[in-house]
Amino acid sequence: MVDLAGDREGVGRDRSCGGLVRAGDGGAAAVGLVLYFTGAVVAVLRAKLYGHVAFPLIYMASAVAVLALA
Repeated sequence: MVDLAGDREGVGRDRSCGGLVRAGDGGAAAVGLVLYFTGAVVAVLRAKLYGHVAFPLIYMASAVAVLALA
């Protein structure tokens, strides 16, 4: 089979995600998300909107779970 570039499929190239994802990128992204949602929780607490603090905590919990698995 020939792709648009004229190369044969799978010959001499790494076909996993086009080379865009490297090892460790998921862990770095998870760390970034945890820091982002930590800042969101701090901002909500500084604004004294205690009824709204659960919303960023829900998303932060999933980011922490991904970080634990990465």
